[in-house]
Amino acid sequence: LGAMNALINQIPGPVFGYWGQPACQSADWFTAFGAMLQTALADCAAVSLDPGTTWAELRCLLQQTRGSFRPVTQPRLVHWDLWDGNVFVQAGRISGLIDFERCLWADPLMEVGFRSYNQDPAFLRGYGLTAFDCRQQCRILWYDLYLYLLCAMEGRYRQYPDDGTERWACDHLPQMLERLRHASGLKTR
Repeated sequence: LGAMNALINQIPGPVFGYWGQPACQSADWFTAFGAMLQTALADCAAVSLDPGTTWAELRCLLQQTRGSFRPVTQPRLVHWDLWDGNVFVQAGRISGLIDFERCLWADPLMEVGFRSYNQDPAFLRGYGLTAFDCRQQCRILWYDLYLYLLCAMEGRYRQYPDDGTERWACDHLPQMLERLRHASGLKTR
């Protein structure tokens, strides 16, 4: 799966961000990602979900870690949802990948296989990236936070029958915010 994901990420794009959301697109990744974060927080507010942070705080943290985003200069196709449920296996081999609706042009480190809480060494070896520098580690934390924000609100929008995903994400948001505060050099609350 790591090797297949690496092939997907080789496809270059015209602009960073979500294809169908011009407000979340930019020629530079830092700006596009900031717009995506701001939109996620607005979506949380629209369903009365308190993520434990504000756009003002996240914007400040982003500015403090801006240098971590500078190496990302080429938009790449990112599937962003290659968890086990979206991978078909037949006779011990991957036979198909589904759920491309979350694809975007982004930093390949957004891929699910790079989440800090669930990195699989076999995925990383297959991808060809088994160690991360401090800038990559910082971006991975940002992408973790973004995923937690989306997971926290997804059930409310999709009207899930239970709030398990929301509780899981909301339980992890405070710790992730602390890790980003630490990475940015800002004092913890």
